Amino acid sequence: MKKIVVLFAVFALAAPVYAQDVSLNFKTELIGGEIWVTVSYDATAAGKLPRGFAFDMQLDNGATFEAIDSYKENVFSVAGDKGFGVYLDTIFFGPDPNTIDNAGSPVAVAPDALPGIGSDGVTICMASLWDPCDPANAPDPTGDLFRVRVSKDVTALTCTEDDDTRGGVVFEDGTAGGLDAPGFMVAWGYPAFAYGNGNGDAIIDGSDFLLMLKHFKKQYGVDPVGTTANVDYNPACDFNFDGLIDGSDFLIMVSHFKESTVGVYPGYKTWPPGS
Repeated sequence: MKKIVVLFAVFALAAPVYAQDVSLNFKTELIGGEIWVTVSYDATAAGKLPRGFAFDMQLDNGATFEAIDSYKENVFSVAGDKGFGVYLDTIFFGPDPNTIDNAGSPVAVAPDALPGIGSDGVTICMASLWDPCDPANAPDPTGDLFRVRVSKDVTALTCTEDDDTRGGVVFEDGTAGGLDAPGFMVAWGYPAFAYGNGNGDAIIDGSDFLLMLKHFKKQYGVDPVGTTANVDYNPACDFNFDGLIDGSDFLIMVSHFKESTVGVYPGYKTWPPGS
């Protein structure tokens, strides 16, 4: 058990006047055949440190969150072990209210949380606790928060602020902030797409050519009339992931025509294209 020598209090949100954003960033890795997404934060543009985060993460295309790890396991943020280790929804105190039997995990529970691990949606709730007499203990302006394992490839991950129940982003000065979390395509290129297998059936053949032909010359972020609706752009046909489906993608497909992609892991790409 860990002794808490300071008053543990749930922070309350002040009404935001001009919210400042904290960026969430994502990186996909293929580890032992499993797809992991590391979630990190960047508060440098806000000019002040966040005290806590609360946000929802959701997947599409039938994918689920299978596990979460690499989050801070020690409650206190200290020099050499900085970060956000207070999990308000799942922390468990011992008989003495100043002791912690289990620090919990970032995955929030009721009320109003998404279903959690094993589903397509999780609610994250995490905060920091550090001795203000020593600023060296404060979390850094940027860093990793945790990573999640995703059940399948070719799924879009989206994040939204959990404002109603838990508060979105709270800064050290008690003011509220927002999240800048761009859409993210998980593990693009695993296991087949970078080699020209656009339909994911593990063989590069005429069906991939027809799919590519349907989306040829379509560009990410630009539809036929120049708006930003992404109409007709299909990332499954953008084999070099530069944001444009063109002759360079065709050459990739031709160079691997009739090849099998079973057991081939060409790496990963991050979303959006060209990033």
